[in-house]
Amino acid sequence: MADAPTNSPALSPPKDHVTGETVSVADAPTNPPPASSPPKYRVIGQTTGIVIVFYEDHGFIFTPDFGPVVVPLNALPEGRTRLDLGQYVSARIYKGRHGLYAGRVRILAQQWRRLIGNRRHGSTFTPDFIAAMIADRLDETEGERSLVVWRIVAHIGVKRAWAVLKETLQIEAQGGMPTEDGTRQRTLGGIFFFLIKEQIGRTNFYLIKKGKKPVLPPVQAEAAPAQVPAASQSILWATRGESIKLARDNVGKAHTVKVTIIGRPESVIERGSTVMLMMSYVGPLPPLPKGIPVPKELPKTTYVVYVAAKQWKKVAEAIKDPEDNLIIEGYQIWDAEYDAIAVYTTAITTKLQQRAKKQGPADQADQAKHA
Repeated sequence: MADAPTNSPALSPPKDHVTGETVSVADAPTNPPPASSPPKYRVIGQTTGIVIVFYEDHGFIFTPDFGPVVVPLNALPEGRTRLDLGQYVSARIYKGRHGLYAGRVRILAQQWRRLIGNRRHGSTFTPDFIAAMIADRLDETEGERSLVVWRIVAHIGVKRAWAVLKETLQIEAQGGMPTEDGTRQRTLGGIFFFLIKEQIGRTNFYLIKKGKKPVLPPVQAEAAPAQVPAASQSILWATRGESIKLARDNVGKAHTVKVTIIGRPESVIERGSTVMLMMSYVGPLPPLPKGIPVPKELPKTTYVVYVAAKQWKKVAEAIKDPEDNLIIEGYQIWDAEYDAIAVYTTAITTKLQQRAKKQGPADQADQAKHA
């Protein structure tokens, strides 16, 4: 991806393939119409895209064919309550009264960057496409600032630019970042540009801004993981100790650990703005790939689940149905004091609620098609 000339046009906002109108995350619909509304959706295509944001009940994917498209909760695969930033998905695109919606979403890869250079997908995920996606997520699709985003991606590469975008979104989620004089909060684009300056230096940033070539220091490659000599015999549960001792000499770092729990609590403890549930798991395990060691009898694993009262209100009535089960997603840590795994809930629903929400735009469009 060569550097753009100083008089290059700014990145153009994506266009709706049907109406030709400009489409942006800010203008896209935030919620699908209720399932009881008349079927006013029609299929306009099938595409792939990258998840750029996901809220509690909807999100957005950025597609090379249609630009940003809203993803309602009922479009997700069964058992999922959210998508993660950077996931590569396929979706059927529907045109509705309020804009474009994704339906029948299927996760193809956990991270788009693994597809760069892939013979099958490499042409789709070009640096230009990634630059356009980042600019749209930052709401910097007009004027000189969109061109600056393009130049930044061109010079520092898509992986570094993507990492800065993720850090930008994390800062925004934690309350944002004030300007230097403290009079206001920075915009998403302002946070992104500030972090870029911190990484490459103000001089290089202004060189990029003016369309000139910066003098960037070489990126230090991450150390390759230490290779433990392979043994001919597979690891068994009874002999796992020796392998664990070897692995402890070079322990890696996990950046994110998530868990999904499906089940029913026996009791619900409500205290102020917190709800606590306790559930245990004793198996059975599903079929696992050959070579994974498992014990003959699974030990009892206890989970202490912490849920915000606001989240619990959405499922409190539904879980009274003895045939229903909770679907909980969250982050986990080991609580050594109580010999249990503590789970901090980020999303919660029930199987029946999820099934009801899936009776949405996609099903209505199919019904109308065959009517």
